[in-house]
Amino acid sequence: MKRAAPLFFAGLFGLGACSDLNPVDAAARDGLAPGEVKLNEVAAEARDFVPGQIVVRFRPGAARSEVAQQHRAQKKRDMLLERMEVLEVEPGQELEIAAQLSRNPNVEFAEPDWITRLGPCEVSTACNLPDGQFFHYKWDLHNTGAVLTQTTGKTDADIDWSETFDYLGGNSFAGEAVIGVLDTGIRPTHQAFAGKIKGGRRFLNDGVASTNYTDDHSHGTHVAGIAAGIGTGAVPGVGYGRNIKLLVGKVCNSAGTCPSSATADGIVWMSDNGANVINMSLGSFGGNPDGSGSAAQLAALRYAASKNVLPVCATGNDDGKATNGYKGGVGYPARFSECMAVGATSWSDTKASYSNYGPEIEISGPGGDGNPLGTGNSLILAALQTGDGSYGWKAGTSMAAPQVAGLAALLYATGTTNADAIRQRLKETADDVDAPGWDNRTGAGRINAYRAITGQDPGAAPVARPVNAATGNKGVAMAFDGTASFDPNGKAIKSYAWNFGDESSASNTAATAQASHTYLRAGTYTVSLTVVDAANLASTTTSLVVIANLAPALTAFSGAQLLQGESYAAAGSFADADPDQWTATVDYGDGAGSQPLALDGTRFALAHRYTTAGTHTVTVTVRDDDGGTGSGAATVTVWTPQRAIDGMLVSTIRDAGLPAGMTTALTATLNAAQASLDQGNLAAANGQMQAFIRQVDAMARGRQLTPAMGADLTAQANRVIASMNR
Repeated sequence: MKRAAPLFFAGLFGLGACSDLNPVDAAARDGLAPGEVKLNEVAAEARDFVPGQIVVRFRPGAARSEVAQQHRAQKKRDMLLERMEVLEVEPGQELEIAAQLSRNPNVEFAEPDWITRLGPCEVSTACNLPDGQFFHYKWDLHNTGAVLTQTTGKTDADIDWSETFDYLGGNSFAGEAVIGVLDTGIRPTHQAFAGKIKGGRRFLNDGVASTNYTDDHSHGTHVAGIAAGIGTGAVPGVGYGRNIKLLVGKVCNSAGTCPSSATADGIVWMSDNGANVINMSLGSFGGNPDGSGSAAQLAALRYAASKNVLPVCATGNDDGKATNGYKGGVGYPARFSECMAVGATSWSDTKASYSNYGPEIEISGPGGDGNPLGTGNSLILAALQTGDGSYGWKAGTSMAAPQVAGLAALLYATGTTNADAIRQRLKETADDVDAPGWDNRTGAGRINAYRAITGQDPGAAPVARPVNAATGNKGVAMAFDGTASFDPNGKAIKSYAWNFGDESSASNTAATAQASHTYLRAGTYTVSLTVVDAANLASTTTSLVVIANLAPALTAFSGAQLLQGESYAAAGSFADADPDQWTATVDYGDGAGSQPLALDGTRFALAHRYTTAGTHTVTVTVRDDDGGTGSGAATVTVWTPQRAIDGMLVSTIRDAGLPAGMTTALTATLNAAQASLDQGNLAAANGQMQAFIRQVDAMARGRQLTPAMGADLTAQANRVIASMNR
C-alpha cells in the first residue's frame, strides 16, 4: 500500500481524515492490482491564510474604524463574537498589518485569517453501497472479531455501542441533545440524517447564500454520520437517537480551505443556537509543537465554554510521517484546553499509526487504520455526500472525534447536562489502550459508551445471591432462594444451578431459582449457586450450611434387687428425631465389660445373671450413624444369702407384729442358718432353712400366721435356698 506524504504545514489547519477514493476507479487509474488501495493525496495551497484580509478583536470602547484606517485597513464585515471584525488589507501586507494592530492598545488581538484545509488521510478507501443494513461493517461500534471473512485485530475493540443501544431501548430511545458539526457541510437529504438536522449555516462569506450548507467535499457528511446517523438507517451513528439533532456549520469549501474567521463564527453561532457538543475534526500543526493557535478560535471556544458547550477536537494525523519532522504534540484547536482533544485507535485497540499524541490528549476513539490485506474494512464506515444512500470508509482522528461527540450527546440526552461533567465522565469510564490510566499516546483510553451511560462494565457477570439458613437439622427440608441474584446490566438471569454439597444424595442438585434439600447426615456442607445471564456470562457464589446432629435420648429403665445367682431383666427405649441408624451397647456393671445390645427399632431388652454380690450400675449406650450418643443407667443390688436372710426374712418377721415367742422361734432358725453359711457349712444351712419353711407351714396351719404371710415367707426362703445352692 502506498503511503501519502504528510501535508500539514506550519499555521495550517487540516481536517484529520480524507477525501473519497473509489478503490475500483483508483486501481484502474493508477495501474494498481484490483483491490489495492492508493492513499489520497491533497495538494497544499502556497499560502496558509486568506489573502487580503485579517481578523481583529478590538477592546471595549475602541474607535474601530479610526484604528483600522490608521493601519491601512478597512472593515469588511462583523463576526458573530462581539468586537470581532474581518478587515480588508492590501494582499501581501497581512502579516505586517496584523503585527502592527496587535501592538495597538485598542486591539485585543489581530491575526491573519488562518486557513483550515482538508488534510491527508492516513489510510483511505470508499465505496457506494446499496440501501440496507451494513452494521456488520461497524467494528467501531460492535467488534465481533471479524468483518465478513476478514479477522479484525481484536475482538471487542469497540466502544460497546450495541450494548448501549440495547440498554437504551434501541430505536425507541427519545433522549434529546444537539451536536454541532463544523466541517464541509452535509448532504441534507441523505437517508442517514432523516429527521435529524435541526438547522445549518454557511460561514464562508464566499458569495453563496448562508443557508446553503450542502457538502461539496465528503468529509463533513462522513463526520456527521459517525456522530449522529439515525439508528434506523443502514449505518447508525453513535448519537443515533431520533431526538439527537445536528446543527451543521459549513466552514470549509470544496477545496478544503476553512478560514479561522469561519470556524470562530461557527462556534459562536452553534453555542447560541442550542448545540450541546461541537465537533471539530480539523486542526493545524507545523511539525513540532512550537506554533500558536488562532486567537479568534480561542476566543470563540471560551465563549462556547461560557454557554455550557463541549467542543470536541481531533488531535491530527501527523505521526508516522518521517518527512514532516513530527516529534509529538497535538494540533490546534485540540491543543487549546477548551477543546477535548481526541486521538484515534485501530481495530486492534492500539493507537492508530498516524494519530497525534502529546500531553494535551484527553481521550481516544476508533478512527481506523490500515490492515495487511489493504481492504477498507479496518477503516470507519459512514455516510458519503455522493448519494442519499452512499456510504464510504475513511480513517483519521477526524473519524475518532465524532465518536466522542456522539457519546457526549448520548450522555447529555440521558441526563448528564453539564459540559464539564460529560467531559469527566468520558475520561473516567474509558477503556485503557496503552498504559493504565492516562498516557500521552491515547489519553484516558478508548471511549466506552456502555460504561459511560450505565456506570457498569458491559462484560460484567451476573451476581449469584443465595439466601438460606446457616444451620439445619437432619431429615428436615431446608429452603434455598436464589431470586435475589441479579445482573448488573439489567439482563435476565436465564438459569440457576444449585449444588447442595451432599454428594451422597440423589437430589444433590436443583435447577430452579427456589429449591429445597433435605440433609440426612450431620456435617458442614458447601452449597454453591451458579447463575447464567442472557449473554451466557456466569458467576458462582458459595455458602456454608451446618447440619446439627440430634443425639438419641434414652427413657428411664428399671433397676432391680437380686440375690446372688438370680437374673436381671428390664425393657427400655430411646427417642431420636433424626432419621438415623443406631447401634447400642450395655455394661451390667459387674466387671464383664460392655457388650452389644440388640435393638428392635428404638426398643431394647436387658437380661443378665449376677453371681457377684454388690451394687451394680447397668449402663445402656445408643450411638447414631453420625456419632451422636445417648445413654441411660439403672442400679441393680445383689445380696448374698446371708444378707438376704437378714434383709428379707428377718425384716419381714419383725415388721409383722407377731408375738414375741413366735418371732424368737422363727428368727432363731434363720440366725442358725446364717451362722452355718458364715462357717461354710452349706448342708447345715440347707437343713436349717428347710426347718424354717416347716415352722412357717405349721404356724400357718395353726392360724398363727396368715396364709398370705406364710406364702410370702416361704417364697423368700426358697429364693435364699436357691441362691445358696447356685
